[in-house]
Amino acid sequence: MLFAQFIDGPAGLLFVAGHRPGPAELPAHWVLVVPPLGEELNKSRRTLGLLGQSLAGVGLGLVVVDLFGTGDSEGDFRAATWQGWVADIACARRWLLDQGARRVDLLAVRGGALLAWDYLAQAQAEAERLLLWQPIIGGHQLATQLLRLRLAAGALGKGEAETAASLRDQLAREHWLDIAGYRFSAELFAGLEAARLTPLQGRRIGAIDWFQVQPGTDQALAPAAQSTLDAWRGAGLAVGLFLADDEPFWATQEICAGTALVQATTERLAQLQGSGRAAP
Repeated sequence: MLFAQFIDGPAGLLFVAGHRPGPAELPAHWVLVVPPLGEELNKSRRTLGLLGQSLAGVGLGLVVVDLFGTGDSEGDFRAATWQGWVADIACARRWLLDQGARRVDLLAVRGGALLAWDYLAQAQAEAERLLLWQPIIGGHQLATQLLRLRLAAGALGKGEAETAASLRDQLAREHWLDIAGYRFSAELFAGLEAARLTPLQGRRIGAIDWFQVQPGTDQALAPAAQSTLDAWRGAGLAVGLFLADDEPFWATQEICAGTALVQATTERLAQLQGSGRAAP
């Protein structure tokens, strides 16, 4: 069953939408999606909708929260801050628990992994399971990609030549920067750039499932991703790796379904639900 509504957020109303097994059935186990950033969210909505339907079929609920200033939530993107978005995640999770959920796992998509990580670290919160879809390991990497996107748009417009240094100067001077139709505040950009998936101090996560989309599941992970997995395991985190032979739906020109990723994620959660186990 598809549902959608507004909930009270720290800075304004937040739009939440998702799926649950039926109109009168409130599942005990929910998956809260920490969304990707910018246009990647729009590209991901179809795949997340398919996942919600699939999880409802095995008795789980899924909800996607539009962060402040994004999607159908209140506020302007230019007013969004990194810490405000962290607070939005905490608010959405608390709302699910108040509705009667006994377990809320996090599913973080792409740059949403950085937000989920900071939420778990800063809020002193714990999650039995964190699921990651093609996570971005460091915010500096994503910030660099955003600057390159702005530079590419400037080159196509044939305006005054810009450089990464000049864009950073503008950000420091004017406290905002327009990138691909989004006005990033200096605070949001700084929070993004500082975020990184380093091992958390103390127990914050029971287990992690990392889902990697790549053509051909026999290929090795990129060195940076493998180093991150090794660091987590070295810090005592239980980490499972799952490869899905799919297209990068968050970046394709046409909207893609990501069916292999949806199937792999559903099978994993159904397996854990059936066994009652929290760890791999």
